[in-house]
Amino acid sequence: MTEAEARELFSPYHDGELEEPARRALEALLAERPTLRAEYDSFRAALGAMSSLRAPAPVDFTAAVEGQIRKRSRGRFYARRSPRWSQLTLSVVSLATLLVTVLLYYYFTAQ
Repeated sequence: MTEAEARELFSPYHDGELEEPARRALEALLAERPTLRAEYDSFRAALGAMSSLRAPAPVDFTAAVEGQIRKRSRGRFYARRSPRWSQLTLSVVSLATLLVTVLLYYYFTAQ
């Protein structure tokens, strides 16, 4: 494992998400190379108090954010539209395009 690869694993290692072989390899590399260990220690210190914050997002968080965006953009983003209406519109436009294409084909090939 290179030092660059080890740096990429700092976050999953800190969060305890690293698989056993990768974790052991990273720990061995951190023990061998004091400069890399110092980088990891500064990474861990930078996270500081944030690492203890593990609160999940509220259940309605996404809906509330989308609602605020919809409100502030006056409906331009996250507008309340029925997916069925969108599919119907797409189907009608597709059929109209196909019909026009077929009519133009027969018009130009008949001459």
